[in-house]
Amino acid sequence: MNILPSTIRSLDPKPFPDTLDGDLPSLTIVTPVLDRVGHIARAIESVSAQGYERSEHIVVDGGSVDGTEDVIRRYGHVKLIAGRDANAPEAINKGLATARGEIVGFLNSDDTYAPGALLEVGRYFRDNHEAMVVFGRAFIEEEALSGERRVVEEIVH
Repeated sequence: MNILPSTIRSLDPKPFPDTLDGDLPSLTIVTPVLDRVGHIARAIESVSAQGYERSEHIVVDGGSVDGTEDVIRRYGHVKLIAGRDANAPEAINKGLATARGEIVGFLNSDDTYAPGALLEVGRYFRDNHEAMVVFGRAFIEEEALSGERRVVEEIVH
């Protein structure tokens, strides 16, 4: 899975800033992670690159010992919740407890959002007030030793 460049502001207790798309709902992305030092930066950068200013990204690290937390701390706009948890659902619940967005999305630590995905989600919820859930397509990629990626499967919900 993959989305536009933006200026993500540091998280604080104030409401989300008004933007040109001020009529779009605020979004929170929650990412549970444990020992994924080789993947977490790409996931964080895919959220940062969305260009959706009324968003926050919460990463819940369940006690990584491989340097994952150090990578997360390099991204000042990400809210990090660190500490042991029993499993991914418990980590997600920790993220949900602090989420400020009107809409919440989940991104696994080894996944990415496509360019424009959050904007599409925001517009969909703005234009479809009765909607409670939205699904998209997922692309399963394979990475060659050269770093080149290719899609090997598409999942349509």
